[in-house]
Amino acid sequence: MNRCRALVSLVYRLGSENGKVQGNPARLVKHQLANNARTRWLAPDEEARLRAVIDTSCTEHLPELALHTGLRRGEKYGLM
Repeated sequence: MNRCRALVSLVYRLGSENGKVQGNPARLVKHQLANNARTRWLAPDEEARLRAVIDTSCTEHLPELALHTGLRRGEKYGLM
């Protein structure tokens, strides 16, 4: 949405600078908040170390579910 708004705004701004249009209606459209969160995957060595810790200390905590979903302990137990 923000990129489309920016493109339309640019077109109207250029048109205004060249005397082709009177105003820029795109400036009335509000800027939307963007989700810029980064999705991060575990490196193979990180996964191996994490599995080793889970297998030795938390065997009852469903390690596969935790590893593949990122659920916290309370979230997992809430599903059961």
